[in-house]
Amino acid sequence: QAAYEAAMQRYQEPVIQALMEANGYLRNPSSGFLGRRFQVLLDLLGAPNQVQVRSYRDDYYVVLTPSFEPAVEEVRSAYLSYLLDPLSLKYSKLLDMKKDLQEFAQEAPALPEFYKNDFSLLATKSLIKAVESRLIRGADKRQAHVDQALREGYILTGAFADLLPAYEKQEQAMRIYYPDMVMAIDVGKEKKRLKKVEFATKITQKIAAAPPAAVTQNPAEKNLESAEALYEQRDLPNAKLGFQQVLSQTTDKT
Repeated sequence: QAAYEAAMQRYQEPVIQALMEANGYLRNPSSGFLGRRFQVLLDLLGAPNQVQVRSYRDDYYVVLTPSFEPAVEEVRSAYLSYLLDPLSLKYSKLLDMKKDLQEFAQEAPALPEFYKNDFSLLATKSLIKAVESRLIRGADKRQAHVDQALREGYILTGAFADLLPAYEKQEQAMRIYYPDMVMAIDVGKEKKRLKKVEFATKITQKIAAAPPAAVTQNPAEKNLESAEALYEQRDLPNAKLGFQQVLSQTTDKT
């Protein structure tokens, strides 16, 4: 329980900040959204560096396993998906008008197959990447984020990134402004952009694994383990010799 409390404390402040940032950008009310739920769960016994996102009807769940750095960006990305997925479904007919661009996604080796087969999901993920770029400080870093998303196959990221500054200058929330932004996508312009993209062969790993700790034992500790093993095997004479050797190697008699 203490380990879980420590892990939750580690995540609480940065996750709250990230979700507030997303709510602020999309102008979304922070207390509930259309009667839906978004929950983050920690699994300290799971394989490390895993972020599992699942949606069941109206509810989203993010399961995190241990990682060297808190997976805050991944949680925010899942939360953006929770907010934006309903919009792509609601305005699917408008998105279908831009579906000629889907052919470029088929050429992206690193893009998961379910994005290649579902234009609505691909549009949502592209918008998420574009929104993330707008939350980054520094024009060069923002553009690098967009370029990387395009190389990974999220083909509408560039279009959304170009259109989001106009959204920022007006007062409507994203859930209202969304159809105007989709209609503003210039298919011809995006085809020219995508023809120049060199798609990546793999996605960059973003969750850093914990560096392996260098475990060193002094001679007394090593001999103590050996002596205890001999004692458990009931090799009492050699165990006695081992313990005596440990006593001669350390001043710590406890």
